Amino acid sequence: MKKLISIIFVLLVVTAVTLTAQDRPAKSSAAERLAAAIDRQGLDTALEMFAELRENLEGYDFNEQEFNALGNKLLDDQDYEAAVAVFRLNTEMFPDSPDAYYNLAKAYMYTGDRKCAEKNFKIVSNKNPDNFIAERILADLDRRIERVARERKRSYQPGQQTGLKGPYLGQKPPGMTPEIFAPGIVSKALGHAFSCTFSPDGKEFYFNHFMTIMVCRWEKEGWTSPEPVTFTGNYRAHEPHITLDGKKIYFGWFRPTPEGFKKNPFDYGIYVCDRTADGWGKPNYVGIGMFVTTSKDGKVYVTEKQLIENKETYKETYAHIKQATLENGIFVKFEPLGGGLAALYVDFPRTAHPSISPDGKTILFDVSEETSLFAAYLDESGVWSKPVHLSEYGLLTSAGIANYTPDGKFIFFHSKGDIYWISSEFVERLRPDKRKK
Repeated sequence: MKKLISIIFVLLVVTAVTLTAQDRPAKSSAAERLAAAIDRQGLDTALEMFAELRENLEGYDFNEQEFNALGNKLLDDQDYEAAVAVFRLNTEMFPDSPDAYYNLAKAYMYTGDRKCAEKNFKIVSNKNPDNFIAERILADLDRRIERVARERKRSYQPGQQTGLKGPYLGQKPPGMTPEIFAPGIVSKALGHAFSCTFSPDGKEFYFNHFMTIMVCRWEKEGWTSPEPVTFTGNYRAHEPHITLDGKKIYFGWFRPTPEGFKKNPFDYGIYVCDRTADGWGKPNYVGIGMFVTTSKDGKVYVTEKQLIENKETYKETYAHIKQATLENGIFVKFEPLGGGLAALYVDFPRTAHPSISPDGKTILFDVSEETSLFAAYLDESGVWSKPVHLSEYGLLTSAGIANYTPDGKFIFFHSKGDIYWISSEFVERLRPDKRKK
């Protein structure tokens, strides 16, 4: 390997070196010890050493997440045999963990072992029936194994230069048929990519990979591969949106509500960073809500989330797309959109993920998981039309979480773990005044 796993791995997991209350050293990391042994002695010898190590459970800390981190680092280094071995050890040590079996199944996908991959994904589904990602992969296993094989031939480290040049990560723009965006780089066979935003100058692209916001940058040599943003720290975050003046980035952040604001029992809220000379400044709390979108005239739309209280406990929430008003950077009012959308809140118990076109005349949204997108149009008098169900006109029925590009030319959306894009003309041709002609 070009780099010592043991050195890199230290960046992924922190090993305690402080003293205990009895002034005795804390337990050493078993995962770090295994990483060093693989690098210095090879996999077979390292596994023999680890078998002896497991006889000394009191002397070492066997942490599931540390072994997951090591296995994923080995996958990044394309050492697939070692990754399988590490993940297999994790299933032995933590046999009740669906995550351990998911990672092992994922590693088998990289080795092309269909039988073992299928077996372990089924274990994940049995242990956690709510794991929709495992079910999605099982339903499309052969095609995803083929995608993984192609991705292996073009694998990049986070932030590494890809050589791709030109707008939109150098991808060929789609027409009226949706295309997967940047396959193998943004949309990956074993990933879960969704919710994206370009900077107005087209030189930054942000998106979610699971609950981590990633960024690609267009530099002199070309686009860099995705890497995690730094402004979210160690908290999970999602659904980034850059305003059309490029000065702010909104996102959802899973962290405790700051002091002085009404506490959200789910430890989640909308935050915003201001653009600085070096990137983005410190995140500031905006309020309870989800998925911000803005138009050129500065109007802000968001999914308002209301908490329904029952005997001093929060039993459920409901969410609807609204136009938001901010004062001093804080949400102070949410207004229904009215017109043809007035019945939304009666017809659908949930409306979410609004995306307003740059000119403010078209809004996209979804109403539940995998029910396709809806579009509504603002007429000359400022009244919203009745929503149009886009799947009735050929869009994927699994489409959701849409985003306009800053130039308004394309629409991005999520479907079954991938990000797709399509010409915005697909939606504009369905505008009521055009359909009457």
